[in-house]
Amino acid sequence: MKWWDNLYLNEGFASLVSTFTIIVLTASDLIPVRLLDKAFPEWKVHSNFVSTHLSRALKDDANTSSHPIEVPCPNSDMVNQIFDGLSYSKAASILRMLYSYVGSEKFLHGVSIYLKEHLFANSVTEDLWQGIQTATGIDITRVMDNWVKKVGFPVITVTEVADGIHLRQDRFLDSGRASLEQNETI
Repeated sequence: MKWWDNLYLNEGFASLVSTFTIIVLTASDLIPVRLLDKAFPEWKVHSNFVSTHLSRALKDDANTSSHPIEVPCPNSDMVNQIFDGLSYSKAASILRMLYSYVGSEKFLHGVSIYLKEHLFANSVTEDLWQGIQTATGIDITRVMDNWVKKVGFPVITVTEVADGIHLRQDRFLDSGRASLEQNETI
């Protein structure tokens, strides 16, 4: 990460990768990645991820005290304030969501592009998105900015009306409906 603003890139990605992959060193020093759900299906890594990271992310993000996972950190004195469940579990969860959305092969190819382009260098969120975008052809920044740069997660309320249905999207809060100033989740 280039600066602490992007702490979640390190912590969330480490949480995701440690849950889903094992690294195998070969005689030729290549590092192939084996997906744990394929190598050991009996471990139920996807269920374990949901009960560990996703549930923690949803619980933490449903509080009014939540914050975006990418937060401005103007100086290093503020770093301890962002080492929390959002930097680890929400970050891992949104990366897993992206992994599921684009598919494992394209996601891993995009991460490979990202890592090669930033070998021995620092990076920011947009660098990862660009690598995955190159691998997929999808505007990853447009897809992911609402999950990374905004607080909360959405809930959709469906109401039946005389001529059909009415949909309403709000930020989910464990304390009830979000106020207008807290309701920027898309």
